[in-house]
Amino acid sequence: MGKAANEQLFSAIRKRGIKMQKRGMLGARVLENIDLELLINHADFYIYEHQYVEFTDYYKVPHINRVRDNANIVYYIIEGGGYIETKQGNTPIEAGYIYVYPCIKEEEFQSHFYPGTKKISLYFYFDLFSCDDIFSVLRGFRYYKDEEGIIERIRDTVLSESIANQLLLPGLVMQSLTPLLKEVEDYMKERLLLGKRYHFLFDYLEKNLSHSLTLEEISQKVGMSYSTLTHTIPKKFGFNIKQYLQKKILRAASFDLEYTDLRIKDIAEKYGFSSEVYFSDWFYKMCKSRPRKYRSYFCARKQEDYCLYLNDEKTEGDVNLL
Repeated sequence: MGKAANEQLFSAIRKRGIKMQKRGMLGARVLENIDLELLINHADFYIYEHQYVEFTDYYKVPHINRVRDNANIVYYIIEGGGYIETKQGNTPIEAGYIYVYPCIKEEEFQSHFYPGTKKISLYFYFDLFSCDDIFSVLRGFRYYKDEEGIIERIRDTVLSESIANQLLLPGLVMQSLTPLLKEVEDYMKERLLLGKRYHFLFDYLEKNLSHSLTLEEISQKVGMSYSTLTHTIPKKFGFNIKQYLQKKILRAASFDLEYTDLRIKDIAEKYGFSSEVYFSDWFYKMCKSRPRKYRSYFCARKQEDYCLYLNDEKTEGDVNLL
């Protein structure tokens, strides 16, 4: 079989997710039943916020607080440095290194930055057919040297005024997280194999984010028995459909609060809440902040004269990012 025909065969195998064993025709490569398109279309990677910061004075940043305690945090150190303080001791922060704090933070730690330090901080989540973040299986912060010059590219992208350039940021961040992605590769494969079987269910939920959506309605629309929805899915995935739906609604509603001018009443209606009051109570229960306060926080963040790092005694308020 010619080279072109072999390439066509590999392409067809990838698209169908067919598991192939080693054969002479295929060489030594073994293809697993993981569909690339499924991974690309269902990997939920979302950047909450990114900032370029220059420290003129010494500063320490508490990471265990009521702000962003459910988000992954990554620091790209451009110049200067400092150290990370934990109960076990201090770890140096150096220029040219990437520091990642997974969303599950089992111990209290603080980052200290020296005057003249320049860094980019970024807050994100990443999940795949799950209510839990991909990196929730990791414990403790990670750091590694930037061998590919990715920090400089991320800095240029963040500071660029070009929308075309800024659109590249998620891909660059994912590339910078390669060492961590390798650590959770088995977990991602597990989620993909589960998701592959039930992706039609998740596709429906993504397109019908409504708080009023019932399990009976979902069962009828996707052609799945009520028993499968209430017993099989939770057993296989580790969460129930209502939990998954509420998490997705929370993220979508927060995005509308952050980046649109929609009235809170309209956001409540958009996601199937019977009233603005009901939506406000639900939102507070989910993230410990009322919708108006949450929106006000992000409006303040967008002001040019608003500074993230005020001083050691002040915090960012009691807004809990999702």
